[in-house]
Amino acid sequence: GLWLAVLGISLQPLGFLLIAATVAVLLAAAAFWALVKPEPTLRAMALSTACLLGFTVAIALLHYLAATLDRPLVDRQLAAAEQALGFDWQAHLAWLEERPMLARGLVLVYHSSGPQIALVVIVLSALRRIGRLWRFVRLFAVTLSVVIAVAVLFPAEGPYAFYMNVEGGTSRIETI
Repeated sequence: GLWLAVLGISLQPLGFLLIAATVAVLLAAAAFWALVKPEPTLRAMALSTACLLGFTVAIALLHYLAATLDRPLVDRQLAAAEQALGFDWQAHLAWLEERPMLARGLVLVYHSSGPQIALVVIVLSALRRIGRLWRFVRLFAVTLSVVIAVAVLFPAEGPYAFYMNVEGGTSRIETI
């Protein structure tokens, strides 16, 4: 809260209240499935979902705040590394623009991470692989924390924004 206040940033509480309410309902359901009607599969699903939701919102807020550190962007160095490896981002984009169905499919795949996480929770719970479910939750939290830490240390706009700024062009792919 202090970091937000110092920066003069205010948050709309409705989103946080909805997440908090969802987590509270999931925790209540987990308690019900532990104490009133023991059902380890549903309990694990509720608890792991509450954990993933709470952690993701907290780390997203931290990531947002970290962006206020205004560290220098490393896009130019990343572009140079890609070129050194023989990857031509602009040629890749041109190739994809000639294949709009593939480009749309890749965009859908990229945006499917949320449903994939939900599916992992559901499948592991349904298969009663509770230990594996909790390993997944821990690995998700650690991986997301590392990704955010790297993004804080080495912030980048990303190749779409970088090449638009460098070339002054646009790409149809980013609007798909």
